[in-house]
Amino acid sequence: MNNFSRRSALLYALAFLTCAVIPRPAHAQNQEIKRTWGVSTYLQTAPVTIVIPIWLTPQFVLAPLLNVNYQEKAATTLGAGFALRIYPSMQRVAPYWGVNGRAININLSGPGGSATGYAGSIYFGGEFFINPKFSLGVEPGISITLPPNSGPINVATTTLMVATAHF
Repeated sequence: MNNFSRRSALLYALAFLTCAVIPRPAHAQNQEIKRTWGVSTYLQTAPVTIVIPIWLTPQFVLAPLLNVNYQEKAATTLGAGFALRIYPSMQRVAPYWGVNGRAININLSGPGGSATGYAGSIYFGGEFFINPKFSLGVEPGISITLPPNSGPINVATTTLMVATAHF
């Protein structure tokens, strides 16, 4: 009987996931879905980044962002900035490109004090709308960091994975 219950639970879970993922007529490409704002996070370990995408038009997003990184006995890093995204077409898979800029404040543990650096990126990406209220995306780009205290400028390629709940 216990084995039967586990199988039943597994079948119900698979049926639920299948129903959640299968496209329904509400996702037709000719139907425009109005989004006003959302909450995003980058799917990586550090720093923790929260992004609030605000849809100004169906193709233009302004997104304030905040990131926090704590390293025990080393430093706490706080960053804030803005990102701009432009979507040339809005479908179930929606490509976009954009730029972002942010200030990063590093507070060293101990007598080191604090310092502020700056960073920016140019990127392109795409979002897959699993349903009208949730999307997953990938965002490759080029990042430029101006570290505090006149350190060397760092140019790097980046790839971020992002999850967003839309409201």
